[in-house]
Amino acid sequence: MFKVAIINCVYPPEPVVSAQMGRDLAEHLAQNGARVTVLCPFPTRPFGAVYQGTGEREQESEIRGQGSADSKQGSEDGRLRYEVETTPSQGGQPASLRSLNYAEPRRSAGFVTKSKLRRAKDVGYPNLQVVHLPSFTAPESRLLPRMWESFSFGWHVCRYLKQHLTDIDVVYANTWPLFSQAMIARYCNRRGIPLILHIQDIYPESLMGKLPSFLRSMTASLLITLDRWTVRQVMQIVVISENMRKIYLTGRGLAPEKVVVIPNWTDENRFACLPERKDACVQYGIPEENFTFLYLGNIGPVAGVEELIKAFHATRLKQAQLVIAGDGSVKETCVDLVERIGCNGIKFVSPVNVENAPLIQSMAHVCLLPLRKGAGMSSIPSKLPAYMFSAKPILATVDAESDTARFIMEAQCGWVGEPENVEWLSKKMTEITTIPADVLSEMGAKGREYGLKHFSKAQGVRRLGDVVEGMGRQRDRGQAEGAVSRKQGTGGKGRRADIGRLCCEDGTTPSQGSRIPYPMREGRFLPPRSPRKKEFEQKVAKVTKAGNLG
Repeated sequence: MFKVAIINCVYPPEPVVSAQMGRDLAEHLAQNGARVTVLCPFPTRPFGAVYQGTGEREQESEIRGQGSADSKQGSEDGRLRYEVETTPSQGGQPASLRSLNYAEPRRSAGFVTKSKLRRAKDVGYPNLQVVHLPSFTAPESRLLPRMWESFSFGWHVCRYLKQHLTDIDVVYANTWPLFSQAMIARYCNRRGIPLILHIQDIYPESLMGKLPSFLRSMTASLLITLDRWTVRQVMQIVVISENMRKIYLTGRGLAPEKVVVIPNWTDENRFACLPERKDACVQYGIPEENFTFLYLGNIGPVAGVEELIKAFHATRLKQAQLVIAGDGSVKETCVDLVERIGCNGIKFVSPVNVENAPLIQSMAHVCLLPLRKGAGMSSIPSKLPAYMFSAKPILATVDAESDTARFIMEAQCGWVGEPENVEWLSKKMTEITTIPADVLSEMGAKGREYGLKHFSKAQGVRRLGDVVEGMGRQRDRGQAEGAVSRKQGTGGKGRRADIGRLCCEDGTTPSQGSRIPYPMREGRFLPPRSPRKKEFEQKVAKVTKAGNLG
């Protein structure tokens, strides 16, 4: 049984696609016999969400799980049970900043305490545990707090790995960009632990729009250098689109065999029986007779929801409505915009449970997918597979060269326009309301067929699981051959000679840019020695040899 550490910056009950994917992977590996430990922060996403049982000064808590039926087998009430520990904050210093000893939590009645969810075992998988780390969290989209969140989580992860998971075989990380990624990559590299890094968005390119113009050039150069260094320490890179892969091959100089494309998936079983539109309209108080445009997802700075509101208001349609379902840091701005322009045909639905996505999307005649310019070039919105599974046509305003635009055009399930073009979007909305219902249904059916073929959970989790398990099998094979070598007294040359076969399935040695061909000693990948250290060792060996001859 090989041991896997899954590092996820979000995890259920947070209704985020990366959180669901992390749990799917953990359960898949646990079912296949691996011992899985998940490291994640306290749940805080999306902005404004409140989760019971994670507050301060609590000794016990229970958070209702939203997992599959398999993940709840063996429990009476389908809950995830958590063991909570409290650690004091000394001298007014936040607990997330000081040196924490996770093995020996300290308690003191004279200090302000901070709850720490230590271990959470899903009773259906005895070989799967979830550890919540008390790192700093920043659910609101603000630059400096988000940077500190990334650093804090990376620090806590490395600390916990050092204290509790020294014998881990492989690490999979889907974590905050730049600082957290760099810290975890450095830790794994120095200790010879294979690391698989799952990248959801390209940084710092995605960050440049949030910086003042006078800082962009200097900051971009520094952060790209950091990201290039990080990815070269990693054993395997997983990206979600072909455009992202091209950026890492050309812009970061990685070897092609090091970067694999696995699109984000959505559980297609949730959309097996699509709800009736009438039931959804009644439940959410939406007029059934009106033609409905729907946006479901995070209302954030790159979503472009403000353009949707302006475009719909410009249509002046009387028998149509725009439904915006979700929460986010820009929601209040959007609500104020609707009140200011006085558009009665726009409805907001919140809070939104991710499990109700099929029901909410059933209200729509057409689903909307807007993005700011450039935002779709390096990622694929998680709402795209969900829209396709609901068999709804998609009206998207994304970059024409993006993977999102390519998928929609290949599936023939919608329309693609220029981002932030309110005039084009308004005219297209007006045109769509005149299209017959059977034509719209046919487009939606094509999208569902395409989505099941490319974005299903069964296919995605199997491919990602094969990457992790393959790395674990290589490690197990290295440990077994190391034990045989020690027993036979063959020394280290035989193990070093097998490095190419141990690292590559086809028996080839990876290129230097992939940073994979480390020597193995007792099943651990060891980073190459520095030139100074190697020169020092040669001098010591020469002096020792001269002394022996004398």
